[in-house]
Amino acid sequence: MMKFVIIFLLILSGNIGWSQKKALDTASYKLWRRVDAPNISEDGKWVTYHFVHIDSKYDTLPRVTYLYNPEKNIKEELKNVVRPSFFANGKWLRYTVTAPEADTCACDSTFLLRLRDMKKIYWDKEYDFNEYNTSELITYSYPIDKKSPRYRRFVIKNIGSCDSIVMDSVENCTLLKGHKAIVYIKNHGEYKSLCYSPLKGKPVVIFSDKELLLKDYSLAHNQLGGTFTVATDSSKMNNPDLFYSFSLPQGKCRLLVDWDDVQFPENYVWRSRAYRLSNDGKRVILDGDTILPVPEKKRKKKDTRFELELWTWNDEISSLQQREGNHRSSNVKLAYNLDTKVCCRVTTQNMEKLIVPDGNKYDYAFALDKTPYRRFSDWKNDINADIYLINLNTGKTILFERNSYTEPEWSPNGKYALWYNALEKVWYKIDPKTCQRVNISKEIGYPVYNELHDLPKPAEAYGIAGWSKDGDRVVLYDRYDMWVIDLTGKKTIYSLTDGYGRTTNRQFRWLKDDYGDKIIDFENGFLMTSVNLENRDEGIYRFQANGKLKKLMEGPYSVTVNQKSVDQKYCIFTRQSYYKKVKCGRIW
Repeated sequence: MMKFVIIFLLILSGNIGWSQKKALDTASYKLWRRVDAPNISEDGKWVTYHFVHIDSKYDTLPRVTYLYNPEKNIKEELKNVVRPSFFANGKWLRYTVTAPEADTCACDSTFLLRLRDMKKIYWDKEYDFNEYNTSELITYSYPIDKKSPRYRRFVIKNIGSCDSIVMDSVENCTLLKGHKAIVYIKNHGEYKSLCYSPLKGKPVVIFSDKELLLKDYSLAHNQLGGTFTVATDSSKMNNPDLFYSFSLPQGKCRLLVDWDDVQFPENYVWRSRAYRLSNDGKRVILDGDTILPVPEKKRKKKDTRFELELWTWNDEISSLQQREGNHRSSNVKLAYNLDTKVCCRVTTQNMEKLIVPDGNKYDYAFALDKTPYRRFSDWKNDINADIYLINLNTGKTILFERNSYTEPEWSPNGKYALWYNALEKVWYKIDPKTCQRVNISKEIGYPVYNELHDLPKPAEAYGIAGWSKDGDRVVLYDRYDMWVIDLTGKKTIYSLTDGYGRTTNRQFRWLKDDYGDKIIDFENGFLMTSVNLENRDEGIYRFQANGKLKKLMEGPYSVTVNQKSVDQKYCIFTRQSYYKKVKCGRIW
């Protein structure tokens, strides 16, 4: 079982002594300091932080950033340092030392610090570089000839071994995952080539043609291939007509479509770029533009002697939004099937958002149309929308819900969609093939909406916590606990927290690494935050692989986890309390 070790930071109280109680006044407030910008290395061995006053105007002394290793109890002071960042799995630190304000001729200096022996390297070049979280490689480029910046030299350097790879006349270089190969465009002057090259090996030419003009490329999410665009002549460089795919590491490519041969829906034209493929490489969702002429409004000379603005409550678009620059019709989305050679329009100009699953294989999407409710946007934070379900193979559009307060969310596998009906206060599972709705929250037996809601609009849902890796299970929140629902209908619903939250008056929530995280790791366990709704105590719990909850910390304070190490064994967090006495300056 993974051992969880915590490194944490405490909100500090400046230089106020605890030997005797002292009445708080404005003078005391000015002395208070807090920990700012805490950062933890990828391996969890090092942290950086500095102190700032609650009122920033009292930060008059030069900033001191602390570099601290809690296991070895090593602490280094870095003066006048800004933007410290760990890289290379926590083995290196990059930081910038600011130049003194009094010295107008001095410039900021960038350093790389190897943490195992504190070896410091000064970056003496006038151009910047990119570092990577999981590698000692850094990359940078610069013009081969400053008088002709068109051609650039690209360098990949291992700062640990000081070995370098130098490539001339390359563009759009992408260092692939694992940092063992790159994809790039080679500029030969009159033509360009798309290439793939292992860092230790011979380059592979993916595409090269002296008669055709290579424009750009994009990689698939798994980086095992991608797409690129080519123009048959210079007049088509802004909108290349040929669309290719390629595979890695073989470097083989094939022509997918010549956009000039495609029959697009009437009055629409494509916008070419290296789109990613979906549906196992059989579909392209691309942007389109209308070719209908739009009459230009004749501009009359403004009469400033008298100005009057009239509008009515039921204007579709308020006068404020009708002003120049405040309202513009959106473009459309088109779907092209590479097997059937059929292109269909999937959104109209009124539809502002196309919602597709995160995965690669899907046949349906949702679109939102807020046009009927734009007149409310001047006094509402967010306006409602009509939701449409679209078949991406045929372009058939069905009105799913009118005047909806919420948006649907797809499961990671694209088989199901979930939608919260704010008026009915229930969660529905949507089968995109039949548009059938199934109430999945009624089996929970408790409200899934904000029970303390007191605003003049429908109560919001407590929300979706996340999904299982296969996308067949979703985890929903009620006020206290987390509930696992099998969307296939084969397994009964159960409480992931075993009802412990409701029993003890605690609210449990998944502690995500990133706000956009969706996949919950049931097999290896994950972290949760807890809030005691009676006394507001906060804590951190771990959901273990055996399905049990383990309390890691909890007490009369608030806890905010700032960052976790890659292996999830370390975290850095701030803890605040009005009651607990804390020794100033201590971190452990």
